[in-house]
Amino acid sequence: MKVRKQWATIPTKIEKRPKPGHASTHEWACQLQAKGRYFGQMNELVFELTQEEDGGFCAECLSENIFTQGDSWDAVRRNVREAVRAYYFDQPQAPERIRLHLVRDELLTGA
Repeated sequence: MKVRKQWATIPTKIEKRPKPGHASTHEWACQLQAKGRYFGQMNELVFELTQEEDGGFCAECLSENIFTQGDSWDAVRRNVREAVRAYYFDQPQAPERIRLHLVRDELLTGA
């Protein structure tokens, strides 16, 4: 019985960016993050907003661990800005833009 040695391959350089949707896109982004390199300054955060049954909104950032909520659209907008300022309080630069993406999940029955 032969014992095969398995070596973990750690890339020594960052290859060209793979095409969007390619399986290695996530791995490539992780390599950049591990090396502390990005495609330039991250200047936009995207929040996914969902409306709750009580009429309020929940907001979740898709790239950072930032979560907030509000009873109205104006309240959730204020709370998102406040949450981003709080998250980046000790960073030299916060993102310049915040994108709010409203998601509506609806289940149709009896089709």
